[in-house]
Amino acid sequence: MPWEHRNKVNNMNLRAVVFDYGMVLSAAADPSARWSLMRICGLDEDTFELHYWANRRAYDAGELVGETYWQQIASGAGIILGAEQIQTLIDYDIKMWSSVDHAMVAWALRVRECGYLIGILSNINKELVSSLEQQFPWIHQFDHTVWSCRVGLAKPDTAIFRHTLKQFRMLPEDILYIDDREENIKSAGRLGIGGIIYKNMPQLRSQLQLLGISELLPPI
Repeated sequence: MPWEHRNKVNNMNLRAVVFDYGMVLSAAADPSARWSLMRICGLDEDTFELHYWANRRAYDAGELVGETYWQQIASGAGIILGAEQIQTLIDYDIKMWSSVDHAMVAWALRVRECGYLIGILSNINKELVSSLEQQFPWIHQFDHTVWSCRVGLAKPDTAIFRHTLKQFRMLPEDILYIDDREENIKSAGRLGIGGIIYKNMPQLRSQLQLLGISELLPPI
């Protein structure tokens, strides 16, 4: 399909597909790594989850680095973590989010082969994105990547979607955004970006059919 060809469906001039990383291009969090995090912290699951997510958005937005993020978890949970423990926690945290959904990645790259731009827009911290870029050459095949830690913004803030539009140099109706969180799809929608709440590939196929664009993109 030639790049110049635009397909206007449901007010969408599809020119690019942008993917979230976590739970879209990635597989589910590695349970063994998650268990290791809880074990090192000495916390039960509910307490760990509470403190793990309390400062995660600040970590993903680049306001914290790995060391300060885990120090804040320790302070909030009333535990003490040494420097070696913190480094181990950073390593396990990276491992937890490094499982890839290879079928979804392959489909994304086929989208690019059809003449569309592809991108990644993800809330992600500095240590994790650096590791992913070193581990996975396919990331560099995406035309644009918007990592929250590098732009100082995090979803669902609409500002990060405005940044994405500027990076792609496109109008909102040119982009389809795929994310597993409804709040992020709604935020993108406030700017006119069409979105799909992702659950799995069969559900994505159905949603593309409902939008009337399944025939424009590679089969799933």
